[in-house]
Amino acid sequence: MARMRDDELEVFVRQLRSLLAERKMDQSELAHVAEINPAQITRYIKGERRPTLRTMEKLAEALQVDPIKLFPGYAQEKAKELVAEAIAKGWLDLLDIKAVIEGHRYQRSRPGRAEEGERQ
Repeated sequence: MARMRDDELEVFVRQLRSLLAERKMDQSELAHVAEINPAQITRYIKGERRPTLRTMEKLAEALQVDPIKLFPGYAQEKAKELVAEAIAKGWLDLLDIKAVIEGHRYQRSRPGRAEEGERQ
């Protein structure tokens, strides 16, 4: 995940505190349910640490909310992570991404696929 900006961190901290209050849950209970070190929870609540996407997912699950509720930029960051993983595994390459961005769908030359540059 790209480093969370300060303004994004402020939103995350505010949302985390609010959700804890709404659920009448304390930090130690959240730490237990989310399986995260209690000291780390304290650092998140104080805004001293920026959580990873996986940590945000664990916190959201423990709080029974969508991760977007904790961090509005979650969907964009998760998409970046998934695209990077797909590229690393060879499932996707930059030509595919460029085509999606440009609004085109084409298939490169692979068994059972149309020739490169052909639009579908």
